[in-house]
Amino acid sequence: MSKKRAVNTSSPAELAAIFQKVAGTSAGLFLPVRLTVSPASADEQPGGPEFMVPPTYAEVSGRPSSARDLHAALLAIDTIQTIYQLVGLNILLESGKDASIEHAAVEQYVRPEFRLSSTVLPSNPQPHYRFIFNRVGVLLALKSLLGLGVRPTALAPGGYGIGDLMLRANEFISGDSFHERTSAPTALEFAAELIPAWDLTNPRDLAYGMARIHRMIEYLAGSDPIVVQLEAKTGIVPSCLRFGGLLLNEFLAVAFGLYSYVNRIPPAILLNRSSEIGFKSDQVFGEVKFPTSLLEQFLAKTSIRLDDLQGQLASGVPWDCDRYVELMNRPDFRSDFLAFRQRPLLMVEEDKYIILDVQFLAELLHSGVYFDLLFSLPKDKREDFMSLWGRIFELWLVDLLGHFYPDSAGILQVDIPFTGGQVDALLDLGDVVVIFEFKHFLLPHDVKYGRDPKLLEKELRKKLFTNQKGKQKAIRQLATAAAAVRSGSVGTLLGKESSRPKAAIFPVVVIAEASLEAPFVNHFLNELFQGEIVGVDVKPLTVMSVQELEDTLPAISHGQMTWRELFESRFHENRVSPFSVHQARYNLAAAKGVSYLRNQFMLDQFAAIFAHIRSLYGGGANPNSA
Repeated sequence: MSKKRAVNTSSPAELAAIFQKVAGTSAGLFLPVRLTVSPASADEQPGGPEFMVPPTYAEVSGRPSSARDLHAALLAIDTIQTIYQLVGLNILLESGKDASIEHAAVEQYVRPEFRLSSTVLPSNPQPHYRFIFNRVGVLLALKSLLGLGVRPTALAPGGYGIGDLMLRANEFISGDSFHERTSAPTALEFAAELIPAWDLTNPRDLAYGMARIHRMIEYLAGSDPIVVQLEAKTGIVPSCLRFGGLLLNEFLAVAFGLYSYVNRIPPAILLNRSSEIGFKSDQVFGEVKFPTSLLEQFLAKTSIRLDDLQGQLASGVPWDCDRYVELMNRPDFRSDFLAFRQRPLLMVEEDKYIILDVQFLAELLHSGVYFDLLFSLPKDKREDFMSLWGRIFELWLVDLLGHFYPDSAGILQVDIPFTGGQVDALLDLGDVVVIFEFKHFLLPHDVKYGRDPKLLEKELRKKLFTNQKGKQKAIRQLATAAAAVRSGSVGTLLGKESSRPKAAIFPVVVIAEASLEAPFVNHFLNELFQGEIVGVDVKPLTVMSVQELEDTLPAISHGQMTWRELFESRFHENRVSPFSVHQARYNLAAAKGVSYLRNQFMLDQFAAIFAHIRSLYGGGANPNSA
């Protein structure tokens, strides 16, 4: 009997270096690099995700700061005014890691004696950013403020109260599972710790997301036999679908209009006159001819009253100090913003709304559509719906690959049956064979934000290896498919074991869950994959999010890099880099000095959606003018 392949984990030095960053003297966040500009030179680009360490109150003041101190600071400020100020900061931070914004916010809100350039010893790993103001800290402060209940008679924050509040909140933005630890964690422990912050600091591409979701909804009205069968089981009738009570294009038009509106608020208002960021339903689109009734229907489904939000967060009883301290000791509480995600618009005063978080609003335009449909169904229909959504996810990915590899090229094969399984898609490039498995799933909330390695491993094994019914899932299917290529059961030019030269086989699983781009997730899943390979010559496992695939295809198509270059840049023998495909593409582009290419196939689809959106804003008026 063949022995299972030995697993090479990261070296102790590699793990220790990352551990030192994550568990250093300050809490820190790994942030994804954004491919928005052309790389300047390889020497100027980071070799991994950027690292931010937000200064804390204890560091800059030299005095301890606890959850009790944060609770006391929250009680001493005016609830409504502070909501406006925190939301203004959160919108301002949407522009990304902008030093000028940080400087302006520090000048406005932070005491001069707390404006230290760095509190990190030169001998310690240096962060890329020392920003006091960061999205996770703002969201945590906002959640904490709301859970304490409205206090209209409290003092206005004035002066530097917001700066003190943010510095105190920064004490709690990451988990504490590595504190007091002397040995480097495992890849799984790293992944569980880093997923929550990665999810919260890694916004999705809005144009891609809208194009993808719009096309997937169109598949529901198609003739694919699996789709038709699952629609019958769920009771879904495509022509009757509504999202937030609206037709899809109406729903997208309202959400996109609000997204455009909030992104056009001048920074001076966000910083200095944040009480002006609220809007009334009959005024926000006043300069365009948009039906107010559609906006009101949208707000009814996506907004929440201030008292209702406070009741939801605190289960009807504002947090006293002891309860708040208890909650802040839970890592999952500190990264759980589901209430904001579900209802990203807040009626802060009567018929006056604010957008709590721009990223959560944008999510309504893609992942929000999925959840709206899912939760509109009875519980006994939801499992069939998830299967249905998985099928249209596969259809989208086949269409996407088919655009870049048309039938005439003879490279792409899809839905290939073989004894013991089926391959979702395969690229036969002669000396390279890329095997794809497509898997739509989203991590449960407690798994994504709980920072619990055991829960995470259990969920990943269930979704990607073997489910509760014993059925093989994506990664185990890839191992079987690779063996089928080597045996010749799945025909390729040079993939068979006896071929000379013999093609390299690259197994790839494409997933919907974006947070699994986080550091060490692919590294850990490859460790498990290596245990599945018995005497089969196959490359390490690559895990890609759907957006990473959408983002990578133009670079491959235009000859900026090859699949082999991209994949192997992340491999060392049978190990995988802790960092994502997105990062590997960034590094390769920087090394080659090539520009970042957008996916024109998807942008053309987005343009068609946008044309319809514009028509709803008064015969072609641009909603950006609102």
